[in-house]
Amino acid sequence: MKGRKKLPLVRTYLKRCRAVIAACVCGGILCASVFWLYRLPVEAVLYACILSAVPGLGLAVRSFYSYCRKCRDLERMLAWKTGSPEFAAPASDQAELLYRKLLVSSYEERERLLQEEEEKRTEMKDYYTMWVHQVKTPIAAMNLILQTGEGPDHGRLSTELFKIEQYVEMVLQYLRADSPSADLVIREYQLDSIVKKAIHKYAPVFIRKKTALDYRPAVCLVRTDEKWLLFVIEQLLSNALKYTERGRITIRLEEERETENGGELRTLIVEDTGRGIAPEDIPRVFEKGYTGCNGRVNQGSSGIGLYLCKKVMTRLAHEMVIESQPGVGTKVKLRLDMTKFTPE
Repeated sequence: MKGRKKLPLVRTYLKRCRAVIAACVCGGILCASVFWLYRLPVEAVLYACILSAVPGLGLAVRSFYSYCRKCRDLERMLAWKTGSPEFAAPASDQAELLYRKLLVSSYEERERLLQEEEEKRTEMKDYYTMWVHQVKTPIAAMNLILQTGEGPDHGRLSTELFKIEQYVEMVLQYLRADSPSADLVIREYQLDSIVKKAIHKYAPVFIRKKTALDYRPAVCLVRTDEKWLLFVIEQLLSNALKYTERGRITIRLEEERETENGGELRTLIVEDTGRGIAPEDIPRVFEKGYTGCNGRVNQGSSGIGLYLCKKVMTRLAHEMVIESQPGVGTKVKLRLDMTKFTPE
């Protein structure tokens, strides 16, 4: 294997030294011509060539070894992520030394810019996290005020305040979703319990909008993170309620197939009879900030909800698929790894 890896290096090295090789060949031909013109013995020519070739080969081997070390240095620098590059082979001349200084300077500048960007991102994350926690206090106070009094606009105010709570919660989840671990706790959970928490949270909205809910209990265990899967289901219910003026929302479990580890891959379906999604929008609904035709009609759409849902589902190693027809409704499929299923 090592010989195969060195063959390209030998070819490139010979190509790099072609001028020197050509000069040596021309010099040998010239010496042979002089010996032939003066009718000197052939043994003398061969002896002179051998004496010249031995030190030449030694210098060539040394030069090739130095060339290989420099190539390895460059390969390491291509894969270098942090810090300044280190060189195994010394610089052969002043030009190469200047190139190395320029390269080190570029790496250091990159590190400085990356550190500044990380500090800015951390400061922004800290600020918005603090803002979210601070704004929750007046929201809680307004909720208390609405609970103690009744008025003609009480229901409408409660709905709008609930939307504010959801948008604030989305900001917090957006910030958390960018962290490497995202505060994941992967273990087995009752899917039915997670779904019921989401339904209970949105029950007042179902009642105010007079939207029917058809829920068929998903009695099974799922290997996931409860908090993040709950966030995804809540976002799907929020979207379904937002775009369903009449009809019903259905939540049911659909069996699919067994997994390699002996578990069962099943699909949790959240389906509505709302306005649906245009066919040209479906391939882009998971893009950050993309709102599509519905977003242009409904100015309250941010294009962040489905983007976050897809990001969370990918991190949880689950799959999320959307099927929709304009004027008929939307069906969102969450493919989950079930560890145990108990039929009704």
